[in-house]
Amino acid sequence: MTDPYAHFVNAASAPARSAKAVTTHNTNPLADGATRGLYVGVSGDIACRLLGDDTDVLVKAAPVGILPLRVTHVRTTSTTATNLLALY
Repeated sequence: MTDPYAHFVNAASAPARSAKAVTTHNTNPLADGATRGLYVGVSGDIACRLLGDDTDVLVKAAPVGILPLRVTHVRTTSTTATNLLALY
C-alpha cells in the first residue's frame, strides 16, 4: 500500500507508523528501542524509564489511551497496566 504521507517528516510528534506488544522486563530494554508513545489497553500503573532519564519513574493510574512518552524500558515489577503497545 502506498503511503500518502511519505513525503512528510517522520518527527517525534508525527503519528505512529508501527506498534509492538510490550513485553515487560525488570532489566532488559524494549527490543525495538525508544517508543514514540505507549498505548494503554487496561489502566493501571506503569514502571518505566524515559529516554532522557537515568532512573525509573512510576506513572500512577495511567488511563486507557495513548501516552506521549519516549520510553526505553517497561518494568515488570510495579506495572499493573495491561495490554500495552509500544508505538513507533
